[in-house]
Amino acid sequence: GRGAGPSSAVTAAENWIRHNAAPAQWDAVPVIAAGAALYLWCLWNFAVVGGATPGPWDAPAQVVATGPFRWVRNPFYLAALLVVLGQAWLYWSLPLLAYGAGMAVTVHLFVIGYEEPVLRRQFSTYRDYQRAVPRWIPRPPRRPVAADSPDEAAVR
Repeated sequence: GRGAGPSSAVTAAENWIRHNAAPAQWDAVPVIAAGAALYLWCLWNFAVVGGATPGPWDAPAQVVATGPFRWVRNPFYLAALLVVLGQAWLYWSLPLLAYGAGMAVTVHLFVIGYEEPVLRRQFSTYRDYQRAVPRWIPRPPRRPVAADSPDEAAVR
């Protein structure tokens, strides 16, 4: 007879996935892909334009206001939220939807309570950037952000 070998474990896993974790809404895949692409675009801007990473240990030395950062101040967070909400839609998952909602609230509180005050203290141009670029809802760029130095002019 058949024992409980590796092939039966694989078959059991495949059955579980097929019945419990199979995607429900394939229309969500472009949302996830858009979030991943936006995140990579943000990383590229931080690396090439800002000469840094999103990590606080290697933050840009100037305000990065190019690419997606010209349309919205927090595209990294929006990209991550798109991925999570896209997954909630893909798997028709209320727990993932709740996680996305909690993530959105937590990130908003972090941004207004910590990140923006620190950036205002760190960069004299950040207030101009705040006036020119919305926090969460993307909008086409209106005007360039003034630079503190010649180095910052390169990031516009």
